[in-house]
Amino acid sequence: MNWDSDREMGVAPAPVAAHIAPAGASYMNFASSDLKFLEKPFAKEPGSESISSSDGPSRRKSRVEFNKREAATAPELFYDLWFVANLTVFSSANPITEESTLYIFIAYFVLLWTTWFVTSVYIVRFGQDGILARMGFACHLGSLIGFTLLGISFGKENLLPTIMRITCITMAFSRLLLATQYGVVLFQARNYSKTRIPVLVTVLIHFVPGLLYLIIGLTIKPSTPTGLNGYVFIIWCTVAVLELVTVLGQSALSETLSFEGTHMRERFNVLTLIVLGEGASILTKNITVIVEFTYLKNIVPYWSSALIGTVFCATSILYLCFALYFDWMHQHNHMKRVPQAIWSFLHLPFHCVLILLAEGTGQWGIIWRASEALTEIGNTFTTSLQTAAQSQNMTTVANALQNTTLTIMNLYGVDSTADQKVISDAIDKFKALPDSILENGMNATEEATFTNATNTVGFLLERVVYKSFSISVGKTKTSVAQIQNSDVRASVEAIARSLLVLSYLFIAAGLALIFLMILHLISKRKGWTIFNIARTSAVVTIGVGLCLVALINTNETSLENFTETPWQLPIIVVCFFAVLVITHMPTPQEIMAKFRR
Repeated sequence: MNWDSDREMGVAPAPVAAHIAPAGASYMNFASSDLKFLEKPFAKEPGSESISSSDGPSRRKSRVEFNKREAATAPELFYDLWFVANLTVFSSANPITEESTLYIFIAYFVLLWTTWFVTSVYIVRFGQDGILARMGFACHLGSLIGFTLLGISFGKENLLPTIMRITCITMAFSRLLLATQYGVVLFQARNYSKTRIPVLVTVLIHFVPGLLYLIIGLTIKPSTPTGLNGYVFIIWCTVAVLELVTVLGQSALSETLSFEGTHMRERFNVLTLIVLGEGASILTKNITVIVEFTYLKNIVPYWSSALIGTVFCATSILYLCFALYFDWMHQHNHMKRVPQAIWSFLHLPFHCVLILLAEGTGQWGIIWRASEALTEIGNTFTTSLQTAAQSQNMTTVANALQNTTLTIMNLYGVDSTADQKVISDAIDKFKALPDSILENGMNATEEATFTNATNTVGFLLERVVYKSFSISVGKTKTSVAQIQNSDVRASVEAIARSLLVLSYLFIAAGLALIFLMILHLISKRKGWTIFNIARTSAVVTIGVGLCLVALINTNETSLENFTETPWQLPIIVVCFFAVLVITHMPTPQEIMAKFRR
């Protein structure tokens, strides 16, 4: 027994000399307690759980009482950091600007979140300190490395079969490890009849998915379909959701394995903070891109008021999400088993929506800065060509166009030989035009040549800007004709990406409010006055309204007018702030009580 444990038991410390190791001893006890090989997760020792009977000898209780902690431990928080590290890897390698990437993110998030959840459930239920427990925890951390490989290896549609095999084996290892850990608990509680069956069911809940993942991993071949529509992705997501639903269903039905009295709610609160922190990481990463292509490259010496407002609103949206979540969650109310299971399950789509909202706000800031850059380039060209046109010489105009184009390309970090060839061909077309067009205008043939040359340069610079901001998907080709077609395609796809970001941004914002309100409804058991019902209806209406803003994509005129203004993010901020005000609005009874005073 060490000195610290003496104090905890109220025993006076022994003389100092008694704690000094004998001469020649080769050890020193640095820890405050001895570390056992295996701790028992019981609230009481099994021997103390017997009760006396007047009819015979003492008999054992049929159900054991497990330890329940009120706060998360350091290992749990450390595990959360590995979760968010995988999210960071994915968001850095796969910006959500394409429809395929959006679906990939949802699938990836479901797999990662489910793995976090089932592991956290075991730690919340039976987490103890000990050599075996620490070895298991280290293995759970190692299993997350498989998600790191998965997150960084996603392409637009396909994965390498080797990566898919590693991911399958990783998830199989995670589930089989959980089954083994629950098996140890089953062995420890083998003498309690009402505890054995629930824990045995839990072993099977994790063993079956682990076995399925293992079989899939061993059967993957180079010819196996690796796209989102392939059977591997479908099985992954289906098994993950079924496992999640089964675990939550068992927690709702089983008195032994319910979340009542545990700190499971705190785990979700902490994870929500971490998800919001990942949103802040995404936003700050995108802000660094904006800073690079303004101040650092000396493109413009200032930010426009619209850009400042966009960045401010992106930050405000994250803060308002934080405020609404923790204002609406009744931390001191204890939910019953079924509501708590539903409340826990809804955090999966809620956290997914939060990440999409953060990604959408950050991406919209980059898209807005890219549109400003194109406007600045257009103004630069207009000024340069107007100055050169005063010479009444097309060679001078062509040279001014070439110099301006190359300067812009150097600013945005693209200066390939193939692109220079495209510019040279366009400049040659300018030089072939007669000087008289500067004064007398152009005929149809000359206008066609002029338009073709200017469009070639314009689309090339658009691709350069979009590529710098990681918006476009146009690829550089070898021939002039291929490059021109690639530039046009890059411009079209960049616009399509912008519309996709705009759509999921507003849908995610609306769903975030709706999920927040549903979570609040589940946790709020009392106080449902007419005023609170009206307040709830108003919040849900605002959320639905934000989702419907995405329908503006169906009307080209309205969409063009909407995207020309910087009001996209401010609209979301106004709605979220209105919800925050409604949340803290006093009830009529509270107002009347103040007047009576």
